Amino acid sequence: MSGILDLAKAFEETSKQQAQRTGESVKSEFVKLEQSISEALKSSGKNISDAIHEQNTRQTTLLRRSVTIALIWILVCGVLLIGILSGILWFQGTLIASRLDEMNSYSQQLTDLKAKSGAGVEILTDDTRKNKYYVVLPKSAKGVELYTSKNDKQVVTYTAK
Repeated sequence: MSGILDLAKAFEETSKQQAQRTGESVKSEFVKLEQSISEALKSSGKNISDAIHEQNTRQTTLLRRSVTIALIWILVCGVLLIGILSGILWFQGTLIASRLDEMNSYSQQLTDLKAKSGAGVEILTDDTRKNKYYVVLPKSAKGVELYTSKNDKQVVTYTAK
């Protein structure tokens, strides 16, 4: 019996050693697997980080381009607006200048008329009735006549002394 007991002890010891080697082997494989998974996760994380950075760079470039285009359009529209407004101001200035010249001409004609008539002719308006005017002749007006011209305008003639 002692042979069986020795055999059993030897088997038990061999089994323990084999179990210990298997445990160490499994532990070693788990460490390798853990390192492999850790490296894969780090690599994947770096790839994702690089992709995010690349996408951010593209988005920043597109945003800058869009802002630049918008600013160019704003500048072009502003220049066009300034040009149009300058043209309008120029046109109104020439219109005002021509009307001022016309008014000066009428003023000169009125001055000439006053000089020729002696005391001058006055044109008054009636405040109570619109479109009613009075032509006031000087005291020295003689031989006052009223007639209609060829183009249907009322004409007053007189002589002044």
